[in-house]
Amino acid sequence: ADLFDDANFAVDSNGSAGSGRLLRYVSHFGNATLTSTAGAGTGYFSVSARPTFDAAAVNVYSGTGFTGPATYDQSDGDLIITATDARLHGVEKIEFWDTGGAAKVAGTTDLTPADWTVNAAGTTITITAATINTKGNAWFSPLSAARAFQLTTSGGETRITPIITAQP
Repeated sequence: ADLFDDANFAVDSNGSAGSGRLLRYVSHFGNATLTSTAGAGTGYFSVSARPTFDAAAVNVYSGTGFTGPATYDQSDGDLIITATDARLHGVEKIEFWDTGGAAKVAGTTDLTPADWTVNAAGTTITITAATINTKGNAWFSPLSAARAFQLTTSGGETRITPIITAQP
């Protein structure tokens, strides 16, 4: 029998004491049924979509500091990152990435949600030039054409943005 007995399949019918509760999540990314024992038994869990990015840097990056087709010049201003198929509210960490070494750039500090803004639609993240300078200064040295950002969602999923040249 379907445990979700209302017309919208939003409320489970197994709410007796001690039996656990269920949450059914349905979206264009897929469906999931989560139990109250989710989250390593705590009953708490997070749902976030893994962002996807166009392969062309010019379709992902913008802002006053972006001087396409694939260059970010920090002295010119802020950087905006655009996802093609996810809402970016679920991103919990951004790392300054070296695609040549496939690793976080040493000497940089991970960005947290307090370090960027997400637009109302949830499709773009704006990082100010001041934040990039303060937390990612080592990302610029040496001048590299193998830089990117690795975004990590609250669900632990990671995605790397297209390669960009970073100059101070």
